[in-house]
Amino acid sequence: MGHILAPRPAPYRPPQGAVEVDWTHSLARGLVFCLEGHDEGRDLVSGAFPTFTSVTRDVLNDSRGWKQAATGSMDYGTNKATGLLGKSPATWYVRCLLTTANAGRLCSQSDADIDSGWNIMTGNAGIALKIPCGSGDFQAESNNLTIPTNKEFQFVITYDGTTTSATACGFWSEFIKGTTTNNSDGVGTRGDASTQTLYVGRNNIDASANTGTIFGIRIYDRLLDTTEVYALFENARQMLKYLKNVTYSFPGKLAAAVTTNPSRFMIGG
Repeated sequence: MGHILAPRPAPYRPPQGAVEVDWTHSLARGLVFCLEGHDEGRDLVSGAFPTFTSVTRDVLNDSRGWKQAATGSMDYGTNKATGLLGKSPATWYVRCLLTTANAGRLCSQSDADIDSGWNIMTGNAGIALKIPCGSGDFQAESNNLTIPTNKEFQFVITYDGTTTSATACGFWSEFIKGTTTNNSDGVGTRGDASTQTLYVGRNNIDASANTGTIFGIRIYDRLLDTTEVYALFENARQMLKYLKNVTYSFPGKLAAAVTTNPSRFMIGG
């Protein structure tokens, strides 16, 4: 009797085309913003496309992302992440590549008056969360997590809703949990951030921009536990489903976002 040869599995390739959130997945609970590099910059929670300024497409291995060289940003206006950190818990997941370790300006939703919102960045001590509070900002950093350069990596920051101690935050780089330290204790008064713009690739306090590429961001309005953090590191796309065909309606000002890769869209409406 002859042998039956099983076909070799095809090599892994990331799904192509449009994506949407699978709201039945446990990691979709509390998701208020979701950017995935395989899509065209769309926030997968609200469906909104950003205004692009000095941002280009970048491909690294099987990842697609948005590249900057210390200028520009992706402006999402107000959305479901607006007003985050009134006094509530939150979690940020970021997948990126930085060309300068202390110049990561990953995302922010704050005003230039330095009294409201939040900023996710990297600094000399590692990954940092800064919450503007007027005269007494809150800033916590990981002080034992190495920030790699010119290499794709993931990190997570969790925040329990207080601004009194670094213990309010948890920091992970890949699967390693870091220790935290305070640069400032947040004794000032926090302003209203309900009308502030969400930026990707920009620190809105001083208008500094990212140096590197951002491949994916998830923002939650809740505190993820350790098991959920590890699940994001395992596969941050598991709460997404990929669609072969999709029809979008675009306001005219978003034409630039579409023309970057028109074959990925069927325009309607």
